[in-house]
Amino acid sequence: MSIIMKISQFNNIVFYDNKNFIYNSFSNKFIGVDNTISELFKTLKTSDDIAELTKIHPTFYNSLIKNGFLVNKELDEIEEVKKISKKIDTDESHYSLIVNPTMNCNFKCWYCYESHVKGSKMNADTVSKTCALVSNIISTKKELTTFHISWFGGEPLMYYKEVIAPIMAYTQKICNENNIFFDAQFTTNGFLFTDEIIEELKAYNINGFQITLDGNKKSHDKVRYVNANSSDIDHLISI
Repeated sequence: MSIIMKISQFNNIVFYDNKNFIYNSFSNKFIGVDNTISELFKTLKTSDDIAELTKIHPTFYNSLIKNGFLVNKELDEIEEVKKISKKIDTDESHYSLIVNPTMNCNFKCWYCYESHVKGSKMNADTVSKTCALVSNIISTKKELTTFHISWFGGEPLMYYKEVIAPIMAYTQKICNENNIFFDAQFTTNGFLFTDEIIEELKAYNINGFQITLDGNKKSHDKVRYVNANSSDIDHLISI
């Protein structure tokens, strides 16, 4: 008896750079297709439509199954998402810590939801307590294999030397001593990056910088205005 298939509810069609892409957000797979195949995919509504596709274009049909665009009709995709979420939430091998060195920022972008608390920053005592927290997590969670820090704010780089540098150095040291993989990620406007900071960060496993670009140069510099003789986007591109 043949398996009855259905269209995955996580499918999307994206048109980019004059090409059609079918993307599935559950499998995180995509297929580039021409206009004819894209239109053919859009006609797939019922199990009968899918069964007909096996006759019309068996290669495309098999590719859709292989990449998760077609799934077993009996599969509850939402339940599968819940299973993954539960597994991640109860995973004792990984710990992720979010640290906000400050709630202040060197920009005042009109759309920002943050409070921009002037003078707010983690003092030396809080930095020490954060290092103690990291030490406690690593010593008590015996199944831990990876430790992650996300730097957020405000603009975290405003206090790189006072907050970020000592916590990164301490966390790297204690993770190395306990054979735990340490990495970090930054959400930043990027304006305060210097050659010195970039060189120091090369000593760590940095897996990403989330830096917003607000449109083209003209639009971006209207939102992220520094001064009349300076362009934020030019600075970012030059980094």
